[in-house]
Amino acid sequence: MSEFQYYEFVAIDSPLSLAAQKKLRAVTSRATITATRLVNTYEWGDFKGDPHALVTRHFDAFLYYANWGARHLMLRVPLTKLDMKLALQYCARRSAKSQAGSSVATASMSKTHLVLSWWSEDEDADREEVESSGLGALTPIRNELISGDYRALYLSWLFRRQAGEIRRSDKEPARPPDMKRMTGSQMALAEFLRLDLSSS
Repeated sequence: MSEFQYYEFVAIDSPLSLAAQKKLRAVTSRATITATRLVNTYEWGDFKGDPHALVTRHFDAFLYYANWGARHLMLRVPLTKLDMKLALQYCARRSAKSQAGSSVATASMSKTHLVLSWWSEDEDADREEVESSGLGALTPIRNELISGDYRALYLSWLFRRQAGEIRRSDKEPARPPDMKRMTGSQMALAEFLRLDLSSS
């Protein structure tokens, strides 16, 4: 089976300047780049840029998947709308030592934004056409977090527990209301991460 990788970056709050688009073109000559989006696919080779650095600087959302079972999602939220201290009740602090970070669900901070990152891998998974809906089903999570709906953060904590980072005997963070009635985007996040909600 041939390799396949899909990268999608989206700018929501501010469009990319022409100068920013030019810098991005220097990173990847094959990508489709507009004022709001960068999309690239690979059947050989790899993306030369650092997705986390690009999200921190330019984009508000990022989706990656590969047909060997790897999936990665990042969302950037203004610090005025989501506090790092709150995010770290549910997510681990990101380590700069590896692309995936030190955890399956991390938070990192720049001067102006918080970047949430989720990483899921399953080598036994069949190739799925995740890009058919792309970020469309997942970007509403960003607006939910901005409006004070933290159910996606709680899903992050459950995901870390499923990955074995957290023991079942560890203290549980505050459970947001309405976890039994999640939004479509929250359900899409759980599905994207392959999160088993039956035991939560």
